[in-house]
Amino acid sequence: MGHSASKLNRTGQQFKSDVFNSKKLSRCSLLNEEKADPFMLIWLNEKSNHNTLDVLRTKTLLRQINNDHCLFFDNSNIFLNEIENTHYKYKKILAIVSGSFAKMILPKTTEIISTIIIFCSNYNKYAELASKYWNVTDICTDHETLKNCIQREIQSLKLNLFTNQSLRSIRPLNFSKDACENNGAHFSYLLFIELLKLMPQTKQAKEIMLNKCKDYYRCNKNELEKINLFHLIYSSDQAINWCT
Repeated sequence: MGHSASKLNRTGQQFKSDVFNSKKLSRCSLLNEEKADPFMLIWLNEKSNHNTLDVLRTKTLLRQINNDHCLFFDNSNIFLNEIENTHYKYKKILAIVSGSFAKMILPKTTEIISTIIIFCSNYNKYAELASKYWNVTDICTDHETLKNCIQREIQSLKLNLFTNQSLRSIRPLNFSKDACENNGAHFSYLLFIELLKLMPQTKQAKEIMLNKCKDYYRCNKNELEKINLFHLIYSSDQAINWCT
């Protein structure tokens, strides 16, 4: 009897140890997955392969911010082909685009890239693009401003639950032939709902959530209007209408 109890005790301890090690491995695995799936920093400029001082300075700046995950393109067609590739389809992308390429690629990237910064020498020449295209978050004319803008946008990218850049906001799930491709979005949507359930139902919690949303959509006038409307008229009995 004593031997059986001792054996059971050892078995229980071994089970706990296995569970602990399993959880530890799972956490390590998750951390490795997070490290393996970072955002991409891409620079599109017709002179990006030149060895001028200005180009080298820009490349150095971008590598300092995101060393292992920088791409440089001097051809807009190659750039578009690359980002439409499945390898990049589900990655978070921040693109820095020259003014000369901006007008050409912006109409083709609204459903692919959520964050684009125009890096040019003449702000006024391209200012209209920032109001025309929701994904143009900034127009920079010097390296210091560019650095600050990139660092700020990185924080917004981290707030984005969706790895698929085309899913810019929470929206109803549509089951179609592309449903398999949207499994990540499905999971993120459900995760978002669960997070909302766990939040304390206080005015302060609501303000924090809305401020985060305003920060993320600060350059999107339409979304900001929806957020303000939510702030003004939302009540708990309207939850289903707002979440579907």
